[in-house]
Amino acid sequence: MLLASRMRSAVLACTGPLLLACTPTSARTVEAAPGYEFAGPELADRRSLVDIDNDGEEDVFYISQARTTTPKSTDYAAYFHQVLDKYDCGVGYFGYECAKRLCPFGESWTVDAFMASSPSDELYTPWGRSTEGAMHSYQECSGKGICNRDTGKCKCLDGFHGKGCRHKTCPNDCGDHGVCQPAYIINPDYVADIPETSQFWDRKRSFRCECDYGYTGVDCSDRICPVGLDPVNAYDIDCDPEVDRSADFFGVDQQVIQFPDDMPNDQWFYLDFETLYGGKPFRTHPIHYDSTHLATLVGDIQVALEALPNQAMPSCQTRLLDNDVGYSATVLVAFSDETMAGRQQLLSCVAPSTTDASSCESGTQPKIKSVNPTGVECEVSYYNDESEIYTPYECSSRGECDRTNGKCDCHSGFEGSRCEEMFSFY
Repeated sequence: MLLASRMRSAVLACTGPLLLACTPTSARTVEAAPGYEFAGPELADRRSLVDIDNDGEEDVFYISQARTTTPKSTDYAAYFHQVLDKYDCGVGYFGYECAKRLCPFGESWTVDAFMASSPSDELYTPWGRSTEGAMHSYQECSGKGICNRDTGKCKCLDGFHGKGCRHKTCPNDCGDHGVCQPAYIINPDYVADIPETSQFWDRKRSFRCECDYGYTGVDCSDRICPVGLDPVNAYDIDCDPEVDRSADFFGVDQQVIQFPDDMPNDQWFYLDFETLYGGKPFRTHPIHYDSTHLATLVGDIQVALEALPNQAMPSCQTRLLDNDVGYSATVLVAFSDETMAGRQQLLSCVAPSTTDASSCESGTQPKIKSVNPTGVECEVSYYNDESEIYTPYECSSRGECDRTNGKCDCHSGFEGSRCEEMFSFY
């Protein structure tokens, strides 16, 4: 009687008062053949994920009707047979007297071996049709955890966490000097129109550390040491006959900021600069653009860059260049400070448009009043070839970096924060 009371839609096939001899059968009557291949062609295929605890995340895999041929993935087939057609326990429960719990499902971290077979697991795979190509089927605990049948919660294997073990962990949780971020945040190009059919399927599930300024390593525990030019062989391009050593700012990185003719006057813009020492890019204060006052523009760009905190750009040089066709202003930025040897990260120039809602959201910095209705952007590119730039080395190639404190332990005869000074001659 206890079993009968737990069954909401099962049919009791019995005769007379012999209730103990009753056998539960499903109202839909689907027989399970060996290997969990079911009959029932009159019933349509249908699957869904169900949010049991109403937290906004889908939890368990639920098959609402039978298939003519079920997949070989026995977890799902067993669930179908045990829950819906034998006991009808309701979503999330199965087994004798419906005493066992199902755990949250997620796309499996491993490729489904049955996707290429017949019958396949297409039914359980987002965009899993053979014409689309996705291969990661839904699996309990995402295939990276052990389900506790009493609580319905996954015990995730090392390196995985979250509901249904759907997310990878970051080493040491990035310690005190980094933030654990999903792949698509670390690399904005890690996306696709249909991620499930590509290598980008885990864009919101794979994580890595994004380190603070001055730190590096898989868990952001290592300090970055300063770089400089080798004081013995510092001028490695001086003897190259192909290089014009008389050129302005010889040996340093140079970039060009170009302002198109369509850029409206009285527009404000800002520059982002990402240093070689990691961390988020530094952003300048707003800079005013007016094509009738270009000398002012050149000076304002230099002042804005040199005002960045943490000595991100101790000094630089700017000057006007002749314009290409279609541009009304061209500004050269030379990274002339000795602490900025070698190729630098490309500056980013942003002139928000009047249609860019994100540029005026509460808390946005800097908050810029735009007169740029069509979203014309200033453009940045490298001015000189990398072969024309001096090559920097960690600790100037004359010392060893101490990763615990980010300081250079200079070799004998060299000194300075970057071991850039030589005081012994032989």
